[in-house]
Amino acid sequence: AIEALEKQIPKRPDFEGDGYDENGYLIYDTWICPCCEEHYEVDYDDYKHCPNCGQALDWSEEEWANWKDVLFAVEKLKYDKDI
Repeated sequence: AIEALEKQIPKRPDFEGDGYDENGYLIYDTWICPCCEEHYEVDYDDYKHCPNCGQALDWSEEEWANWKDVLFAVEKLKYDKDI
C-alpha cells in the first residue's frame, strides 16, 4: 500500500540519447521512468504516469523543449572542449 502511495508523488524522468546529429552532438530521444527504468520515445510516448508501473511523472518544471536545449548545450560544451 505504501508503494502505491509513493508512486502518486511525481518524479522526473531521466533522458538518454542513442544517436548523433551531423555535428556530432548526442540526440536525446528517450525518456526513462525513474521508478521501473522502462524506456519510452520522447516524441511519441507522452504520459502523466508510466504505463509499466504507474509512477506519476513530473513534467511541470521543464518541458521537453527546455530539456533538449539544456542537454544540447551540455553536449556542445563537451564536444568543443575535446577539439
